[in-house]
Amino acid sequence: MMGTSKRMLCWSVMSLSMVIGLSGQEITYSSETYGTLQGAVDTLEASTDETHTLILPIGEYQERVSVASNLTIRGAETFGTRWSSEDAGLTALLQVTANVIVEIERITFYSANLGIGLSGQAQANIHNNIFAMGSTNTAIESLEESSANLYHNSFHTNGVAFEGAQSSGVTNNLFYMSTNSILGISSDNFIGHNHFEGEPDGNRLGSDNTTGSLNFVNHESLDLHLQSTSPVIDGGSQTDGNDALDDSAPDLGAYGGNRMDLIPAPVVGVEVTSTSQLSSNVEISIGMDAYTDYQVQGFLLYYDTDESGEPYGGNVTGLGPSPVDLGNNQTASFSNIDLSNDVATANLLSLTPRNNSLIATWEEVEGATSYELRYRVAGSSSNYEDLTVGVVTQATLNGLTNGVAYEVELRALYQPTIYVALSAYYDQGVQREQTSRLSSSSLTVPDTLEGQYSASLEATPEETQPYPLLPDTGGGCLLAK
Repeated sequence: MMGTSKRMLCWSVMSLSMVIGLSGQEITYSSETYGTLQGAVDTLEASTDETHTLILPIGEYQERVSVASNLTIRGAETFGTRWSSEDAGLTALLQVTANVIVEIERITFYSANLGIGLSGQAQANIHNNIFAMGSTNTAIESLEESSANLYHNSFHTNGVAFEGAQSSGVTNNLFYMSTNSILGISSDNFIGHNHFEGEPDGNRLGSDNTTGSLNFVNHESLDLHLQSTSPVIDGGSQTDGNDALDDSAPDLGAYGGNRMDLIPAPVVGVEVTSTSQLSSNVEISIGMDAYTDYQVQGFLLYYDTDESGEPYGGNVTGLGPSPVDLGNNQTASFSNIDLSNDVATANLLSLTPRNNSLIATWEEVEGATSYELRYRVAGSSSNYEDLTVGVVTQATLNGLTNGVAYEVELRALYQPTIYVALSAYYDQGVQREQTSRLSSSSLTVPDTLEGQYSASLEATPEETQPYPLLPDTGGGCLLAK
């Protein structure tokens, strides 16, 4: 178990953070507003507030940033907020040199020579991050009189996971396949309750550590959520609090503790299939790639029938209002779905005469997937000629006879499509907040629905002279040689 000195250190840092946090400014980064991450940090540092918080939305960030004031940098989602660098610079992605306290939470750092660099008297509390810098690179470096407290981080394939000063604390972290897990620290006083897989024996410092297969969800995509067979579930020290989801003893790694990310990773491989041919009696089957995050308790099916994407506001017979709770089922089937919504009557606006043709113009019908024009000689009983066109509002009827009146009608055609998307949720009903990142698919039913024909319009094709003849004056630019 951890000694009293460890607890005293943690409480002193946490208390200081809470005092600073009494007055502060929080901004959410956007490139339109701040230009760069450094620009956002500089904006916060220029304010008179005692502390500052920078929220990083889900996305890719490729920039090196220097911090010189008390600052919290928090990702909106650990899995989706990713920070790397394409250049080969030796400076850190995040460099802190001043005598300040920084908090870094819920970010995936990867593919750079150095993730976080601390020097001077800088202090850092580093919570619930993922570090995958590469097999020859360093995740966190704390030099000189600086110090770092590492809680609930997951280190995945680093040359050096952490090189730190003697006073640094390392609790409830996961170390996977690093050449060196912990360097620069000879005392075990502030290290414990960490797990090591594929790590050199000499780097397993501290007490109450464990070893063995971590059973991450997906190494390749850096989805380091835990499968149900992971040995580090409920295995952490409660010094930094219990799991936010269920208040149980904390899991080790980035997805445990009281600051853990409450947004599940995206569902992938969503597929919707059907054997139905009729839009009034559709049967669908929903599937996805295996989803093995042990904390996820269910899935939501979002759907719509007018267009893909937000807000997925579908509500049809056989499914009910979107979203549909699938429970903890990773496949689902539904039958007797009725997609045969009435198609509005088309409105044919005009017929414009041209040589041996008529140009028909009409209003767009919402949901129409094509249009059908039918025409014949006005007043006759002959069969109609048909012309089917796509999602347009104008078409030309060719091959007509000049001087003969024609009657024309229009109708909209609709081929039903259902657009679906899935998200995962935790047992407390905490659902994916970024619906733009929902994994989606669609299914188009072969059946074609036909709207009512519009009122008939009549017009007569006639020979037209599109451009007036210009007199030959024997001069001017057009005739110059």
